Amino acid sequence: SAEFIGINFPPVKSIKTKGNLLQTGDTHEYVIKITESLSKLSAKVKASKTDGILAPQLNLYDATQTLVAAGTTSGSTASVSFENIAPGWYVLVVTGQAGAPARGNYSFEVKTKN
Repeated sequence: SAEFIGINFPPVKSIKTKGNLLQTGDTHEYVIKITESLSKLSAKVKASKTDGILAPQLNLYDATQTLVAAGTTSGSTASVSFENIAPGWYVLVVTGQAGAPARGNYSFEVKTKN
């Protein structure tokens, strides 16, 4: 399911939100708009301590659905970063395993640097 954040990076430099992966293999798509060239974009997914997502994955795609940057997973955290990012629309895709139905809670954060 797409989560349309609707925030322009910049002027916003970072956001934080929470999500819940309802079923294993579901995807959450966070659509963001980069309004000017940035030196770096980074995002992180971290499992909640209670009923947290298992084996989270996080990847960055451009508007043509081309993989721009593959994320890495370490334990209960997944992260992705990309340098010299051009203006345009991008999609950060979160997936993983739910411990049980509606038991895939996580925190999601995006940061940018000019």
